[in-house]
Amino acid sequence: MKPEFIGEKEKWVKVALLVSFLLFLINLLFLDIDFFKKAREATFTGPVIEGPQAELATPTPQPAEMDICPSSCLEAISEATSTGLTSATPTPKLSTPETTAKEFFISLGGGSTRAGDWEDMFGIEAYIDSSKYSHIKEVLFEAGMSIPNGNQKAHARLYNVTDGHMVWNSEVWLEGGTPQLLISGPITLSPGKKLYRVQMKTQIKDLAVLSQARIKITTN
Repeated sequence: MKPEFIGEKEKWVKVALLVSFLLFLINLLFLDIDFFKKAREATFTGPVIEGPQAELATPTPQPAEMDICPSSCLEAISEATSTGLTSATPTPKLSTPETTAKEFFISLGGGSTRAGDWEDMFGIEAYIDSSKYSHIKEVLFEAGMSIPNGNQKAHARLYNVTDGHMVWNSEVWLEGGTPQLLISGPITLSPGKKLYRVQMKTQIKDLAVLSQARIKITTN
């Protein structure tokens, strides 16, 4: 064989060996990478979160970490809460109707007299039916009187014309020259519809003026 051919053959053998060695190194490198990747996955037991969601991942607390308050603490809180709710419940109040008093005024009129004894003041009167006023609390006789000369005593009272008798406790009187509103003590109206008239008299038969007479009825 020629020396040139032998030299050329040895050259290709060296190239083949070099290529085989490079392929071996490359294969070995890939095997190492795969081995380390599997070893890393075996040691990391938690979930692998990639991308932007990795910043939001938080570990789930274990039951031992959440058990901050023992069972006795929870029972005390439950009892206190139920007690507070029970006491906060408003107690209903029973409403009682309020009774309002009503006043009725029955005008009788006015006049004057010089009589020395009881005289009927005709026209100073009114019919009153006591049955039309339910729950009567009080009845009063009121008379506005004056004595112009202020030199005597004058009297006024109610008279039940229908039954023919005076109304007990209705008499009022005035002495002196100052006009006054005179109010009797409580009186009683007879049952049913009756005619009530004013009677008057004076001490020395001088002028006495009755400016206004009325009956006041108060009911519950």
